Amino acid sequence: MLALLLKQLHISSVLYEIRNAPGNLGGALNITSNGLVVLDKIGVYEHLKQHCAETLDAEIFNKDGKRIGVSTYGRYLKKKYGYGTLRVMRTILQTKLLERLKEEGIEVKYGMKLTEIEELEDGVKVSFLDGTQDEGDMLVGADGIHSAVRQLHVDPSIQPEYSGLSTLYAILPTKDLVSPIYFADSFNMITFTRGAFGMVYVNPEHSAAYWYNSHEIPSRDRDGWIAHGEDANAIKQEIIERVSSITVPLVKEVIEKAPEIRFFPIYSIPLDGKWYTQKAILIGDAAHGIPI
Repeated sequence: MLALLLKQLHISSVLYEIRNAPGNLGGALNITSNGLVVLDKIGVYEHLKQHCAETLDAEIFNKDGKRIGVSTYGRYLKKKYGYGTLRVMRTILQTKLLERLKEEGIEVKYGMKLTEIEELEDGVKVSFLDGTQDEGDMLVGADGIHSAVRQLHVDPSIQPEYSGLSTLYAILPTKDLVSPIYFADSFNMITFTRGAFGMVYVNPEHSAAYWYNSHEIPSRDRDGWIAHGEDANAIKQEIIERVSSITVPLVKEVIEKAPEIRFFPIYSIPLDGKWYTQKAILIGDAAHGIPI
């Protein structure tokens, strides 16, 4: 998003990405009004409205499916600012942002592993594993909680710490569900003695839903991973046992019918680290990643 905003100010930029191609991991993001304002400014919001679910309320239920609370914050934001809250599939958002970058002629270079950063008198120089070097006026580290810009240059003393928890989640079609759906078009959460189980629609037609539950599990891959087949079946049984006190029939059904189980390991970084130097700055999780 930053590159698109900079383009509107006639500031050119190049994006360097360590992965060889756009990834397909990631669940459903909740974007509130301030984020939607920015997405509208860069020409993405209207597309998202057509493909994502508006979730103006957040409902909380007990283990028996009785609603015990509701937040209408998204509804308030929409009334006050014209933008509420959207539940957006990460892959849909990523695809549209990449399309906008291409339309604006902003280059994205993949497979670029950063190895060295050198601040110069009038700018900054970066080097990559394949021998590529580049110079610019400023370096922006928007490279996540495991930021190479932070670890190589801005503040190497700060290291991400695994919380011991991963968010287990899945996206599945709703057409085959037979259990009553206990929530409307809101984001909802069932609270129980061992945590919370959340579920929400991810498109306007309500034909797909996203559910999640946090779980203590060793991290296999800091960027997340997917369990298939027998591995997924074993994990499903663990989740079902974990949420066994929930009497809402839909919960067990959506776990059993999930085509695969995805994992997002939750890391955090200390809050007292540096987030900028003279020519480099960290933004997003690179600067202030906290458990969610």
